[in-house]
Order: sequence, then structure tokens, then C-alpha cells
Amino acid sequence: MRNVRVLIANEPRTYREAFAEALRFIRPGAEIVEAEAEDLDREVERFRPDVVLCSTVSPTVQNMVENWVLLYPENEPLVMVSTAGELSTVSDVDLDDIIALVDRTAGLINNNHAPSL
Repeated sequence: MRNVRVLIANEPRTYREAFAEALRFIRPGAEIVEAEAEDLDREVERFRPDVVLCSTVSPTVQNMVENWVLLYPENEPLVMVSTAGELSTVSDVDLDDIIALVDRTAGLINNNHAPSL
């Protein structure tokens, strides 16, 4: 059984740090890495995350990560979520939603169940 890997590369930095600290506290077994938005592709290739939280989604993220959350693209009041490769749009997301996605992804990794948000 391996730990779920989460890459957090959203802006602003304070949100990124808050998500990372909360996830580290609530899910201490998860591997959490923070990165600057401009380093997203390099970190995806290096870390091979299971979940990405970001402010922009690149082709690298779309091709390499099935579970990602695009937070407020272009400062719009919406969130795009890819779970197991299926894309949806929601009006907002909170920490409980992120934790649920991380937990479901951990289940996918270890039990082959598809996550959803």
C-alpha cells in the first residue's frame, strides 16, 4: 500500500501553504509537495503526483495526472475538477472537498476504485 502523492501549485502562495499544511495535518500519511506555479510541469514529471491542485492546467498535467483541481481559472468564480480523467465544473471547492478527492484517489491507488468529487 503506497501513500497518495499530492502536488499543490496554486496561487496565491498563502492558499497553497494553507492547503498543504491542512493536508499534512489531516492526512499525515500523504506525500505533499508544494511548488511555484511556474514549476508545475517540472514537478509533475519529477514527483509523479496522484492529485494536483493548481491555478493553471498544462498539457503535462492533463496527460500525466488523472485527478486535478483547477482553482478559479483567470479569477473566475468556478473550479474545474478532473477525477479519474472525467472533467466537471463546480462553483466552489473547500478543504473537505479536497480531502475527499485525496481519500478517493488513495482508494483508487490501493483498491482500484475511481474517485469523484
